[in-house]
Amino acid sequence: MIGATLGISLIIFGLAFWNSATEDYTSHLNDKTYEITSCQQYMDLGSIADRDDCLQKRKSGGIFISLGIFALWGTIYTNKDYLTDIMERNNLL
Repeated sequence: MIGATLGISLIIFGLAFWNSATEDYTSHLNDKTYEITSCQQYMDLGSIADRDDCLQKRKSGGIFISLGIFALWGTIYTNKDYLTDIMERNNLL
């Protein structure tokens, strides 16, 4: 149970990092607000530092998502006999 909770929490945390990487961007030159959908758009707007921050957030988010997937997989793999017994008792197999 702890492994599943940890895995799901890491995935949610990773998705929050991943999604926060592309926020609306307000240009300092013309005070226009642009909707950003990829890190490359920061470069197109001339903001290299924001692009680097975006890439770093995406990298961190990807790491947390990967850790969450491995934690879920490990939990299911180590408890496969227990899960199989539960599924057989409830006629799910």
